[in-house]
Amino acid sequence: MPSGTSKENRSEFSDDERKHLEFIQAVIARLAGASAMIKGWSLTIAVAAFGFSASREEPVVAILGLVAVTAFAILDAYYLREERLFRQLFDGVRNDSVVGAYSMNKNQFRSNRKTVVDFIVKGGVMRSAAIAGYYAPWLALGVFAFIWAVRH
Repeated sequence: MPSGTSKENRSEFSDDERKHLEFIQAVIARLAGASAMIKGWSLTIAVAAFGFSASREEPVVAILGLVAVTAFAILDAYYLREERLFRQLFDGVRNDSVVGAYSMNKNQFRSNRKTVVDFIVKGGVMRSAAIAGYYAPWLALGVFAFIWAVRH
């Protein structure tokens, strides 16, 4: 490879490099699938809890729905965080900055944040469109269902 040429610009990867990228891509696909499944379950539980709460005027059920949706949002944010780390690992392997054949060590891309909570909250995962854009309306609907159940 000529000097000054990065792997990003070359069209050929070795079989080992290609297989390594496939392994990482498989993990990313599984994480994305788990995130979609979490969103589906949160939708089901939110509709059931908030609908039941509003129709039967049971504010406790709305609170349980809010707790469930919040828990799903945190779990989904965790999966998004992990997916982002594996995407960085994928780019690192593609750009030849990852040391070790078939390394799946995504932790080398973690920031200085010490805990998962720091990364999720301060790292912007909770504010991302994939999390806040999906769960914020459900939480607002839950608050509305709670208020509806209390007032009627």
